[in-house]
Amino acid sequence: MGVARQSTFYDDHPFDWFDSFPGEERRKVISPLLLQVIDALPQNSLTLDIGCGAGRVLEYLNFRGVRCVGFDRSQNSIKIIVNRRRLLGAVADNLRLPVLSESADLVITDGVMHHTGDPARAFVEDCRVVRRGGRLYVSVYRPGGRYEFLYKVPGSVVRLLLKSTATRWIVHTTALPLYWIAHKLKSGGKVTWIGARNLFYDYFASPDVAFLSRQQIESMAAVQGMQLVGYDRNPGQNVHCFEFCKKP
Repeated sequence: MGVARQSTFYDDHPFDWFDSFPGEERRKVISPLLLQVIDALPQNSLTLDIGCGAGRVLEYLNFRGVRCVGFDRSQNSIKIIVNRRRLLGAVADNLRLPVLSESADLVITDGVMHHTGDPARAFVEDCRVVRRGGRLYVSVYRPGGRYEFLYKVPGSVVRLLLKSTATRWIVHTTALPLYWIAHKLKSGGKVTWIGARNLFYDYFASPDVAFLSRQQIESMAAVQGMQLVGYDRNPGQNVHCFEFCKKP
């Protein structure tokens, strides 16, 4: 657990931007496939949200009355979950989960594996803690989309400028305000300046990002005895989404 307690990128830039989407409105910021998976959960199911961030999905699970626990490497994110949202959460690394094997009915890894630095190892850990007959929901950045271009081309310039206080202001006075305006218009005014800043850093400044194809994910799943039962290419978005069932 030593690695999990180290300061992380998301301690400084938590994925915290969704307070203006309370209760049932939270459905608007959760993928259709994940909503479908959550809505189909049997009563008393135990759900683990791995890489839960500041609690976007976890809070919706709690709103729906689902037993849920969140794990994240970011201590700051877990503090937000526990102190502000009054939810169950603990600091943990996706590569070494402090969870018994085959203990969860549903494991959610929503936009997380591609930030771990070792997606294949993270996927093995996620599969390990799913009970037989249980479900695993995965969303990851897909290759070849517009986001891969944005992260690798303009994003490389953004990350270079952010490294120094002498140049960071350039990003904060140009790219970041434009990004905030775009999100303010897209969300109908719901995304605040702080929320847009957190989103901007997540999309353009994250130090570890992988782009994983459907074939790569399904190949990893086959080795772990996971059967694909749902897939959403999610056109128009940056990620594609998978639902797996662990074979009995």
